Amino acid sequence: MTTAKKHSSSEIEPTCIGSGKFIHTFDLKSEALTVRLAPEKDYCAVGQCDGCLLLLPTPNMRKKCVRLELQADEGLPCTDLAFIPRRSELRRLISVCSAFVEDASGFIRIWQFTETGKGSLWKTWRETEVKPDGEGDDDGVTKYNQILCLGVSPDSKRFVTGGSDTIVRVYDILRRSAGRLLIPSIRTDNTVAQNSHTNRVTSLVYHPRGAKDAALAHIFFSASWDGTVQGWDDRTCGSLWQYAGTSVAGSDGLCVDSTRNLLISGSFKHDKVLSQVWQARMFGASENRNTMVNMDKPLSTILQDANSPPVQ
Repeated sequence: MTTAKKHSSSEIEPTCIGSGKFIHTFDLKSEALTVRLAPEKDYCAVGQCDGCLLLLPTPNMRKKCVRLELQADEGLPCTDLAFIPRRSELRRLISVCSAFVEDASGFIRIWQFTETGKGSLWKTWRETEVKPDGEGDDDGVTKYNQILCLGVSPDSKRFVTGGSDTIVRVYDILRRSAGRLLIPSIRTDNTVAQNSHTNRVTSLVYHPRGAKDAALAHIFFSASWDGTVQGWDDRTCGSLWQYAGTSVAGSDGLCVDSTRNLLISGSFKHDKVLSQVWQARMFGASENRNTMVNMDKPLSTILQDANSPPVQ
């Protein structure tokens, strides 16, 4: 187990309960908001409150630490990270920056790095906040989206983002065009339920089987403060289905068990359900939307241990 912590002489050393043990600890100059392990398990990416990104080599790996820094006036917190599946010697990492105040940055950046310790900025996007009546504020001042999460397709071609404006966007990694908004078309019939999020989008993850199965390369899942988990095809504008009754808050709150095709959601509630297991249903883009259903009961639920302290 590798941990990253903010450097402070007054802090108590971390402890590990159970059969696990600490292998190494990295001291940081700023608090870490997100930690991601590379698919090759040779680097651990850390996004900090000051906007700095650290690529820390895992123990026993003879590689250099890579530090990716922004300009001083762009040092907003990094809220999520994602490694792009490796396709060459040059490796890439996507970061999204936000803020916990009104001046959200809306920045998306793709970084390139090598195992020799060199890193550089490859691409940048900036998301404006989307409202039902258009973009920007009523007084003409443009507001930027508070991006909270992202997910990368297993074929390394696309990524999706979500945040405070409730809209999921899909980007082409090799292009510089703006993200396509996955907003459902207006429907007048009564057979179609709400097939998008109505509150902050907090977690996004693609189906891992998409790396080998082309039919699943476009399937991803999302969670939101609106209490739902939804399944999507990134070629369509609205979600394909949704489950209600979740409490996912963090960008790492969704996980896909590709072997059994299960979707596992984590909860931010301290004293109730820790996690829920759902069926990771998959539909093609051409399927009839009338097959979309609401299901309020998970396949399985893991409850908080009555003898353990509250967790988050």
